Amino acid sequence: MRQTFDPQPPLGAIPIENLIFNPRSRDDTEVLCTALQALWCDVETRDEVLALIQKSHSETVNGANGRPGMDFWQIVSSSGVCRDEAGSGHRL
Repeated sequence: MRQTFDPQPPLGAIPIENLIFNPRSRDDTEVLCTALQALWCDVETRDEVLALIQKSHSETVNGANGRPGMDFWQIVSSSGVCRDEAGSGHRL
């Protein structure tokens, strides 16, 4: 069964809330990462978003089968970056 996110970050990892992005950057990826950082730091909203994703995922997948895979937070953040890099025009 997937977790919403791993509460124990890897040893030596920089906490998300401590990352610094260039506010004058014209790169969309930095804007997206800043938005993901804001979502991560707003615990109430983050938990609501992850609960919605978990609910939609739980309807289609049997949690008793398979391997754990990615956490829901990894799915949210990587899907936003992948869409941004693909130039699809979709944003979170």
